[in-house]
Amino acid sequence: MRDALVAATTLNIFNRHADKIRMANLAQVANNIQSLFLTEGEKFIVTPTYHVFDMYKEHQGALSLDTVVSDNDDITTRISVSASEKNGKLLITMANYAFEDTEAELDILGAVTAKKAKTQILRCDDIRACNTFEDPDRITPVSTEIDLAPTIKLPAASVVSISVELK
Repeated sequence: MRDALVAATTLNIFNRHADKIRMANLAQVANNIQSLFLTEGEKFIVTPTYHVFDMYKEHQGALSLDTVVSDNDDITTRISVSASEKNGKLLITMANYAFEDTEAELDILGAVTAKKAKTQILRCDDIRACNTFEDPDRITPVSTEIDLAPTIKLPAASVVSISVELK
């Protein structure tokens, strides 16, 4: 789960600086530190880092949007965020690396008429947890629909993606 939080934070930084970063590559795809997949003979599993890449894939080719994180209560040291828009969809991605639930206030500028949003949350009670061949789905994102409210609760040590239809 720690690797997933690092991946989310790094991808948020890359997305926020998309005007300067044209391409980035993952060096280790399988069986290494921060890899997406683990294999052992015929066995194959995805890692929490894979789930982050999957949650963030809609940022690719999208228009990166400016995001601001408030300085209230040191929230800047607990949350990483980025946002983008593509084909009438807004994607907001956040990583909460605090060991406690954190509330974030969303102030979406522009004409957003949506009342609901789709969300995926990747989290685990143990930040040292990982997917293993014995328990390959220990850390898997949970998809739900949420009310698009000004305040969203981010679970402790979690990665969250919010997808909003703008049309």
